[in-house]
Amino acid sequence: MYRWLLSRLIINRFWQSWETKSLNYVRKLLRITAIVLLIIVFLIVVYKQFFLKAAFIARSSVIIENRKLREISGMVLSERNPGKIWVHNDGARGIRLFLIDKSGNLKAEFKSEKRVFDWEDIALGPPVKNDLCAIYAGDIGDNYQRREAVLIYRFPEPVPGDSIKEIEEFYLRYPDGSRDAEAMMVDPLSRKLYIISKREDNPGIYSYPIDDFVSGDTVILQKDGTLKLDGAGILKWITAADISRDGLQILVRTYGKVFYWKRKPEETIEQAMARKPKTLFHKGEIQGESIGFSSNGKGFYTISEGRNSSLNFNTIAD
Repeated sequence: MYRWLLSRLIINRFWQSWETKSLNYVRKLLRITAIVLLIIVFLIVVYKQFFLKAAFIARSSVIIENRKLREISGMVLSERNPGKIWVHNDGARGIRLFLIDKSGNLKAEFKSEKRVFDWEDIALGPPVKNDLCAIYAGDIGDNYQRREAVLIYRFPEPVPGDSIKEIEEFYLRYPDGSRDAEAMMVDPLSRKLYIISKREDNPGIYSYPIDDFVSGDTVILQKDGTLKLDGAGILKWITAADISRDGLQILVRTYGKVFYWKRKPEETIEQAMARKPKTLFHKGEIQGESIGFSSNGKGFYTISEGRNSSLNFNTIAD
């Protein structure tokens, strides 16, 4: 009897010990499986983000070393100077326009005594008074939203050896009060100048026909709609915009993302931008405030403010 009880006790203890070890083993196996699954999910996300989107990765990146170009706030590809890019610095100075090549080298500099309060963006538009494309200098910054009117300068696009001449100036007011803005573009199809406000949760889209501008006059912009973009806080602030040469592609950048729309020929800019945009992969920048389509519309350039910033080219996949 005693032997039987002792043997049962030994068997029960052995069984309990085995159950405990088995349970611990199963738990450990489950933990290891969970960790492996998390690693697999992480690798899938990384793969999709960086490899499947390889068509959007910066194809080239060069450092802009010239000390004159230390606070670039706007850029646009040149029409009269193939392979060159117009850039300008931020802030309150006279008009000072720089022409650089795609290697970031300064090729020409143009100056005017015309003053700016806060020059934030630059755009290229179709000919208005002659056969030359026009440059639009957007003195549209207003950090404290106190300006009664912002200022646009327009002049024919120069080439090295020329000077900035035939400058027109237009004063623009918003229909719903002062706004800070850093994004400006000219639509070659509707022949309208567009400004997108910077800081609102739903930034405003404003426009005015370029053929109706009269130098020295003050006009009221038309509000065409609002944008609904992903992002939060400062990362959502709009810092630049551009339209492709054919008018069928639109780019808007914030501090965090680059948004892209394809436009149908019969659509207005605001109709196209009412759709949810595609987010383009691009090289990250600390304070990115410039963007411009390549001449063929198959890619785009970006630059960040600051010394020794890089000129980055990114391709756009179909």
